[in-house]
Amino acid sequence: MSEQKIEVVGKLGSTYGIRGWLRLYSSTEETESIFDYQPWFLKIKGQWQPIELESWRYHNNDLIVKLKGSDDRESA
Repeated sequence: MSEQKIEVVGKLGSTYGIRGWLRLYSSTEETESIFDYQPWFLKIKGQWQPIELESWRYHNNDLIVKLKGSDDRESA
């Protein structure tokens, strides 16, 4: 990813529930605008890895997201 600039627009938080959902903290002016920035990457062990979003929704005032391949709390 050295030739591309990574723009941090949010961060993932703790798990929500037992089906692999995660809390999402958006740094964008309008919270939902974070979904306009694609593709998403996570920094894992110092390397940027692409991830795919399966679904998202609001829970109370928080955004929660489900990533493809995360079907339970342990894999999230």
